[in-house]
Amino acid sequence: MKKIIIITLISILALTSSFFGKDSKEYGVFIGREKNKVLRLKNYDVLVVDAQYLSKKNIQCLRKNNNKKVYSYLNVGSVENFRPYYSQFKSITLGKYENWPEERWVDVSKKKWQKFILKKGKALKKKNIDGLFIDNADVYYNYKKKKIYKGLTVILKSLKAEKMDIIINGGDAYVLKAIRNNHPLKYIDGINQETFFSKIDFKRKKFLKQNPKTTAYYKTYCRKAKRAGLSVYLIEYTKNKALIRQISKFCRAKGYRYYISSSVELN
Repeated sequence: MKKIIIITLISILALTSSFFGKDSKEYGVFIGREKNKVLRLKNYDVLVVDAQYLSKKNIQCLRKNNNKKVYSYLNVGSVENFRPYYSQFKSITLGKYENWPEERWVDVSKKKWQKFILKKGKALKKKNIDGLFIDNADVYYNYKKKKIYKGLTVILKSLKAEKMDIIINGGDAYVLKAIRNNHPLKYIDGINQETFFSKIDFKRKKFLKQNPKTTAYYKTYCRKAKRAGLSVYLIEYTKNKALIRQISKFCRAKGYRYYISSSVELN
């Protein structure tokens, strides 16, 4: 899956958190949750929210709720046309984002985009977050050019210089190249992979089991990432109890953290 899923899918049932129990407390991703509900989240080892919509006091509240680490979502590789800053960057977009008509990929090699993302990262750092959950590094998958790889590297290194943990969501093409080129990595702390064992059928509005070939690829990818010293996180979308048990058993054996949601909104 090429981007974190935060759209509304009305027919999917709400999160059945009582079933998941303490497993979900190791890692939770709630970038689509309403602010008042976010502030009630408690006891997570690693909690991912969209801190762009939270204040410094809100982050302090999350810490008082015994959340050990708080990370913020940050989109580094694309821009939506409804953003107030879209007109600033329209001229440096590369092309349409498949299945997302309001969004376009950005040329991350451009200095004005790099400065813009760093400014956003610094603003998040001032709120006392622990790290960033980086989305849309898949711009390199779609545009495999040296300048795109270098541009992403500049962005990630500049964000890491602000002394924050860096977790990359997806972005396997970039991460694997970075492992080959820069082992050991000093500017990436971990990866998050969505739909490792599960997948979403948007047309039929159903959660399904991932195809074996894709799961096998993700197993290899995550194994390489861990060997390179990166932490590994998974996000799965399912209500299937047997699949949940499979995910739990696998992750515990491998030392991966995982979050299972029955809402594509991650709310």
